Amino acid sequence: MNPKSDDEETPVSRYGQVCSFLFHLKVLMGYAVYNYFSQHFVTVFLRRLFCPVVVSP
Repeated sequence: MNPKSDDEETPVSRYGQVCSFLFHLKVLMGYAVYNYFSQHFVTVFLRRLFCPVVVSP
């Protein structure tokens, strides 16, 4: 059990934790943006679909 291996392992595990955190954050942000844009697109599409029907009976 030499402390040199522990010192070499610590930055790697810390780097892995940071990369994992950033990856999960990126996935959550991407999902939120995708969810927002999909809802916005659906509402705009429905408005364009139903507005002409409402305006011109």
